[in-house]
Amino acid sequence: MAMHAVDEHQFSFWDAMILETAVQAGVTHMYSEDMQHKQTWKNMTIENPFK
Repeated sequence: MAMHAVDEHQFSFWDAMILETAVQAGVTHMYSEDMQHKQTWKNMTIENPFK
């Protein structure tokens, strides 16, 4: 599943691994300065804490 995120959404391999692990753990919000602010991935919202 992480490789799908790399191929389809152009996440880095390590970002995709973190995202998939977080989704499996039931995380609904993730803070990252490296990913697009307010992007949604499998019912999880990615937010940049500096915006």
